[in-house]
Order: sequence, then C-alpha cells, then structure tokens
Amino acid sequence: MQWMKISLSQADVGSGKIMQIQDAFAAMFISAGGPRDAAMFARSRMDAMLFADRFDANDDEGSDDEDYQTLYFSPAAAQLAQGLISRYGGKPCNQPGRSALLVGEQDAFRLLKGFRG
Repeated sequence: MQWMKISLSQADVGSGKIMQIQDAFAAMFISAGGPRDAAMFARSRMDAMLFADRFDANDDEGSDDEDYQTLYFSPAAAQLAQGLISRYGGKPCNQPGRSALLVGEQDAFRLLKGFRG
C-alpha cells in the first residue's frame, strides 16, 4: 500500500468533514491496537504559505478549492482505512513533508518526508 490523501474544499472543512474523517479513523486506529506505522496527518494551503514551501508533493492537478485542506494517510493507515478513504474520494499521493499529526503515535512524524529527529 502507498500514501493516500483526501482533498477537502473550504466548504467541506466548514461542514465538519475533517472531524468526521478524523473520528472515524481514530476509532479504526484504536480498534487495531494503535499500529505504530499508521498515522493520519493534515496540511492546509495556509500551512504551505506560512512555511514557504510546496503545498503537496503530488500537486500536478493545479491549485483549486478542492485542495483547501489535505488529509494524508501513511501506507499502514491507508491499509487500515481503505473504505473510509475511498468513501471520501481518496487518491494515491507522494509521501508528504511537514504536516500536522491528527491521529497516530507521537513519534509518527518520522514517517514524513524530510523528517529529522
């Protein structure tokens, strides 16, 4: 399995989809015993502007409202949450860089591209 992402629009974010997805994945993560390599991260377009770097390592579709907020799932998380990711239109992506950890072990940042621990 590879990295997966769910792209959300500003309207999706406003309607609470992030929390719905996060809560659903958290339940799966806990039920599976908290696998060390399973993690869900988030990154917004604003984060990219603040850090002056690219928004998405797989940004070949241009920047539109659908990429207002992106949720990333590590390969182990993607395997665990295949149905959830599919339900929200998830797509394969490259390993992301700097992102916020939403669900996972505290050391899950080691899974991100360019992490230096």
